Amino acid sequence: MTRVFLRGGSTDVAQTERMRRPSSLPLAHTRPDRRLVHTGAILVGVITLGAVGAGCSSDTNHSAPAANVSSGAGGSAAGTHSGAEPPGSPASSSSAAPAATITIASNVAQGSPLGLSQPVTVSAKGADSSPAQVTDVTVTDAAGKSVEGNYDASAGTWTPAGLLTKSGSYTVTATAKTSDGQSATNSRTLLAAANGESTTGLYAVTPFKRSNVGNAQPVVLTFSQAVPQAQRAEVAKRFTVKDTANVEGAWRWVSPTRLDYRPKNKWPVGDSVTVTGSIQGMPIGQTWGAGTLGDVGFDVTSDLEAVYDPATHEVTVSEGGKVTRVMKSGGGKKGFESLTGKMVVTGKERTVRMTSCSVGISCTPGEANYYDEQINNAVQVSESGTYLHAAPWDDLIGKADTSHGCFHLSAADAKWFYDKVLPGNLFVSKGTNNPVSVTNGEGDWNLTWQQWIS
Repeated sequence: MTRVFLRGGSTDVAQTERMRRPSSLPLAHTRPDRRLVHTGAILVGVITLGAVGAGCSSDTNHSAPAANVSSGAGGSAAGTHSGAEPPGSPASSSSAAPAATITIASNVAQGSPLGLSQPVTVSAKGADSSPAQVTDVTVTDAAGKSVEGNYDASAGTWTPAGLLTKSGSYTVTATAKTSDGQSATNSRTLLAAANGESTTGLYAVTPFKRSNVGNAQPVVLTFSQAVPQAQRAEVAKRFTVKDTANVEGAWRWVSPTRLDYRPKNKWPVGDSVTVTGSIQGMPIGQTWGAGTLGDVGFDVTSDLEAVYDPATHEVTVSEGGKVTRVMKSGGGKKGFESLTGKMVVTGKERTVRMTSCSVGISCTPGEANYYDEQINNAVQVSESGTYLHAAPWDDLIGKADTSHGCFHLSAADAKWFYDKVLPGNLFVSKGTNNPVSVTNGEGDWNLTWQQWIS
């Protein structure tokens, strides 16, 4: 019938797509929102051990207590000065020299997005500017629970294992020892800034849960925002595909927001594929990554392949390398030519409403190309809405192309095909007049292996 379909009836394009790319994923959420965005701002400040120093709170994940905290290098100037003295001035209320001072600051330029997912720089010095060693850095949340992280003494950085909760209250405690053996410990509680940073999240995953699929099924990761070119290789490294048959495969960015993985050749039947990975807390452009894959993968249980030949108006179905059915068919008529190339089945619906108005062909009943039909046994092969489906009204099936882009089948053949085919099976439409793009559904197999890995 047509390539894109209006909402209505028992399904529509958006609903069919959710069959494979649902509104709920086994990671955190499909669309980054405040529940997914566990991003806070980086710790910014100077903690003076042994004395109270003047200071201010910045774009941070922590709230300043009665003691003053002065701005550290790279911190934002935003905040409220909590003491009478200007930031960085010596304390007037204490005559005892501090044993040591510890500076905690971000490496991010002022005004840039800050977040506790990146390392916190920690340094120390004695009262007379002599060397001092930071011996311990810990962070706890408002409930007193320890926040997982790692302090690297050689780099002078403390890095959280993940993102802290935006607007959450956390306490950082630091201990340092001077060269003459003196030590000091101090704690400060800081609050996340209200204007925290945005995220680039895992918007959708295909397949979104373990399922039985055909042997042409790629792994598709879709991100909520474009990933900068310079970081795409690093993002791809964060995800791993393992399969029991150990076949060769590779990731490829098919668009700035989409990362696909496919094998060099199709998966063998019986193979089991598992995908793991996370971008949680990864700096991505001017945002932070959010999303961890849970139980994602699939089992390859079918090698069915269907091929449409416009010269014979037939769809030939093979399984295990043997032809199992030849179905009379018909594609798009002149001006509405069907897509050609290799397409992966992305879903199927028993009933789909197809209308000409939804694609701007005609909204006036009675016009030549007007239609509004409930279609049975529809198998989708492109994101733009190309289906193989039952067309019992078409008395030219097997003789001519009469559709508005879909592939017509008899009622009996459409039901048989619907019952046999799985998402991930390959459909090939011969011809070159309207080639399908890689991103129109799952057109990954239109690239040679050398093109895929280049």
